[in-house]
Amino acid sequence: MITRTSPQYAAPTLVAGRALPRSVWVPTGPPVREDWGTLRVEIGATWEYDPEAAPGDPTMVKTVAGTDYTEFRGARTLIEMLSWADPFGEEDGQITIPAMTPWDVVSATSWGGPIPPGTNIDIWRVLPPWLAAVHATNHPTGEVGYWHGVILDPEICDGDGQPDGATYQLAGAMLAEISTRGHMPQPLDDSRDIGQVLAQACDTRDSYSRPNQGWRFDFETDETGIEVRMRGSSGQFVVDFMRDVLAVARDAGHTWTIARAYGEDGFLQPRKYFLYDASTPVASTTIRGGMPGWQFAPRSDVTQDPNAIFGAGTRRDGGYWSGMVYPLLAEMTPPTYPGPLALTDTGDDVTALQGRLRLSGWPDVSPTGVFDADTVTGLNAMYKAAGHAQTGEIETEDDWDLAWSTDTGTTDLSSGYRRPLARDTTVERWTYYADGSISGENPYHDAAILPVDADLSYGDRISRGRATTNANRLVADFADGPLVMGEATLTIDPADMSRMDLRECGQLIVDYTPAGAEDGSQALALRIARREIQPESDALPLSMTLATRPYPALDLATRLDRDRSAAANPARSFYSQLHRAQRPWKDVNGWDSESGAGIIRSLHCAAGEWTVVKFIGAQRGSIMALKANSDPASRYAMALFGDEIDAAGVEALVELPLTEAPTTSGWWAEVAESDLEDAAWIDSWGMYTQACGYYPYAESDDPTPDTSGKTRDFDTYTFESLKPPWLWLAIWSEDEADYDVTMRVATALD
Repeated sequence: MITRTSPQYAAPTLVAGRALPRSVWVPTGPPVREDWGTLRVEIGATWEYDPEAAPGDPTMVKTVAGTDYTEFRGARTLIEMLSWADPFGEEDGQITIPAMTPWDVVSATSWGGPIPPGTNIDIWRVLPPWLAAVHATNHPTGEVGYWHGVILDPEICDGDGQPDGATYQLAGAMLAEISTRGHMPQPLDDSRDIGQVLAQACDTRDSYSRPNQGWRFDFETDETGIEVRMRGSSGQFVVDFMRDVLAVARDAGHTWTIARAYGEDGFLQPRKYFLYDASTPVASTTIRGGMPGWQFAPRSDVTQDPNAIFGAGTRRDGGYWSGMVYPLLAEMTPPTYPGPLALTDTGDDVTALQGRLRLSGWPDVSPTGVFDADTVTGLNAMYKAAGHAQTGEIETEDDWDLAWSTDTGTTDLSSGYRRPLARDTTVERWTYYADGSISGENPYHDAAILPVDADLSYGDRISRGRATTNANRLVADFADGPLVMGEATLTIDPADMSRMDLRECGQLIVDYTPAGAEDGSQALALRIARREIQPESDALPLSMTLATRPYPALDLATRLDRDRSAAANPARSFYSQLHRAQRPWKDVNGWDSESGAGIIRSLHCAAGEWTVVKFIGAQRGSIMALKANSDPASRYAMALFGDEIDAAGVEALVELPLTEAPTTSGWWAEVAESDLEDAAWIDSWGMYTQACGYYPYAESDDPTPDTSGKTRDFDTYTFESLKPPWLWLAIWSEDEADYDVTMRVATALD
């Protein structure tokens, strides 16, 4: 019989700043003693999910009882170790059956004999008579769940001097199965609540019309209010994917995990797990710091407390972001301050502001000329980055200058650098303009605080805005105090409970308050991240991993790195390859959504001649998509170059691109290859009977459709700029018109 022994100690008296030696601690009264119960080992039971179970009741039903192995051939089974962890509950364990012989294990039919690998094992707490009588209605057998899992493999030692019996390694019910089941990614890459994502990955209730081979546990999910676009990959196990999802299951004040389920009576519901908000500990108890029977070695590592979170990811529309800003990007004089601008205002000044916000690192803002909600969001994001009040309006000339901040000199893409998604203001030395240039010193900067960075990959389908929200929450969590963690051992029980009943995800308060001080004024609240018991040891020690917060969160978040790009090594000149690429370069990681690359707005083109515009591209990369619009709708042709060229230079190559050429391939096919290489020609659009400006149709359709002014091309073109980061676009327009062109430029990473 395991007996609870809970000594009662008063706050220690300090002498010269130290507590009295443990040997002279005097209890305030007799210890609390009561029988806790015993453990029973059952092996080979069969479990099934009961869909008719009432809410809050156990959902797993034992349909076939197993064999009682608490004793075997008169020898007691040794439960040498059991452990639990956050998340997933039961972790691993070890039992030894002393009377099990090699002749039993080496069976004629299968390895393992009566207990083959993969067999269910259930370790029950047999309640003492006084407690069994209290709970006889709900637990008529006098037993409640304690540790549930599967047998992994038996180990035997055959030979003189070797220990008797067979030792069996165990794994927890949920952890074992999700560690051996392959993940099945969802076919649709849509936004779903984290609870639904986890339920579909571990569909124990057969709710999603997918092949279910049956599970030996039940997982009850919940709505978290946090949506993610995560599918995982077919190369993962379910456990890997679920850990990835749990790594981002955080929002303001909430951290979600998966824990074992308990009933209202406080007893475990066997093989049932649920999605749990770990912000509220499942249970709490207090230990008097320094008391006999308690050992704790806390530590704090400043490198585990980042105060700046960098990030990278790919938006839903394919735009790659990494927090880049470009202080020297603009080569324009800011327009004259137009006066206050606010929601619903319209005009060229609004268009100019929107274009500037887009170029300054807020590309979700579209230059529509209407001061809309996206403009308010982008402006506030710029204000927040600059430490400015987030008014969502241009109220003064200083606000206007802050948005433009173009006093930094000439245009230079190499001036770009990464800004963190979130940073504690005390470690930020400067304040910044929207384009990343320094606007002044930060009055809140504390030089005594060590800057610690963390870089997270947020993967696909995650916008910069959503990642920034997550990063701000991480920084806020870390700002609450240093991460304190350590290993602890209890060989005595807390004042109010048995150490056998402590739970992973629970809270242990270590009270170091000395006599004479306010109660609880020097207490350390710690989460139980892992616990392990050794029932066969005389002292029945409980070992725990403790931390002041869910410390695995950041480590798990770094596992979200899905950046599969590899460095490129071009073997020959790009300009000797006058063919359309069949696929993007392997090192392309989404199109650049931060530098303003590939954006041309309101380019005025005269009729019947070439007009050339210089725009930002990259040193090397791919154009993954192109769209162009003319106003009014017109027929036109375009050509793209990687070196500086003017209208006369383009005309020297092809004078009239929409007239009939000697071949059906068009005039560009008539130009000598060496001339195209010299001009750094990349590609062209539009020729005789195939002019641009007819999308979604083609000029060659019968009958010929009306011009729409639109062109769309979703093929991929690799390029290299000879004057990085610039590219040059030439447009030949049949009519006088204004053109807007957008290219999704993906930068190649060397």
